[in-house]
Amino acid sequence: MTRNTQLDGLRACAAFAVAVYHTILAFDPSQVQRILSIDIWSISGLYDKIDKVVLAVVNGQTAVVIFFVLSGAVLFNSLERHRDGPLITSFDFVVRRCFRIYPVLIVSLLAFAIVVVCMGGRPSGRQLWTNALLLDNPIQGESWTLQVEFLAIPFILLSFYCHRVAGTGGIVAAYLSIWLLFKTPWLSPYLGHPRFYTLCFVLGFLSTTSAGAWVATQFPVRAWPLVLIVMLGARHVIPVRIFATDIDPIAIGLLFTSAGLLVTLLYYGRAGRLGLFLQLPVLAYLGRLSYSFYLYNIIIIRILCSVLVRHTSAKEHPLEFGLVTAAVIIAITVPIAHLSEKYIERPFIELGGRVARIWIKPLCDGTPLAGVSRRWP
Repeated sequence: MTRNTQLDGLRACAAFAVAVYHTILAFDPSQVQRILSIDIWSISGLYDKIDKVVLAVVNGQTAVVIFFVLSGAVLFNSLERHRDGPLITSFDFVVRRCFRIYPVLIVSLLAFAIVVVCMGGRPSGRQLWTNALLLDNPIQGESWTLQVEFLAIPFILLSFYCHRVAGTGGIVAAYLSIWLLFKTPWLSPYLGHPRFYTLCFVLGFLSTTSAGAWVATQFPVRAWPLVLIVMLGARHVIPVRIFATDIDPIAIGLLFTSAGLLVTLLYYGRAGRLGLFLQLPVLAYLGRLSYSFYLYNIIIIRILCSVLVRHTSAKEHPLEFGLVTAAVIIAITVPIAHLSEKYIERPFIELGGRVARIWIKPLCDGTPLAGVSRRWP
């Protein structure tokens, strides 16, 4: 399958939304409790209601859900192109993912640590290496999403092999087995984010299968506005019942399902004018920069917002300052992301491919290990 530029465009929009979202909240973190944690009907005051609408449109959690669904779809599709046996396929996949995730993370983390030191902080060596290895995220808190991506690797491979054996039912069986594993008392405390977002990857997997293709054909190409409205608004308009809004099962279920459906429609080119908009060359290009953009924009936010909070009335007007500052942050970060994609991402992706081929060559050319098939039957 050729590269889907509509998915690239969606990735770009999600990355920009995260930048705007974090910038607005950086000026007044109390918005998390006052605005985000309650539904729009419970908010008093016109300013706060407008703030709620903007934060719903550029919501960080919604963007993260989109990222994980996209990862599930793109990575599952890449595995489908493999025809080697399970051992070679798994080894190749893990090596390539490590070379994809870690180089830019380490460079951005070093840059972030330098900024923290310049601003009076004292990150320790232990904090640096635990964050770099994604064991924790004490320096760059937003890198928790990469931790989820890395921890998802075994689940992605398990789901892929189960799908090879049992089709769509195999993916569901893999998810149920992981869900039960996450429920065990000794493991549950350590896997909060992965446990919560595993379903996003599953929805991405399913979008690439015959089940996803069937779902896409059941919706007219004009259905995308409704899907988009549900995805952006469900969590913010459903009144609080016995749960906090951000973990309400109905609201979260609608968010996950609508995000999965949106990716499925775009995957099969069934999103009408939205798909045509997202495949514009500029958005497709920005989508390719989204990984580097996601990591570097946090550094620029930290610098600019800390200065503006001290010397302006930004805390009293977080929405206005946030929107204007976010535009500046995006303008600064895009060239940095371009250089990072060109000189770090691409070279290390190519290096990862070469390393994987070199290391698996003995398995391909020599005597296969006992019980290991070199190719799928």
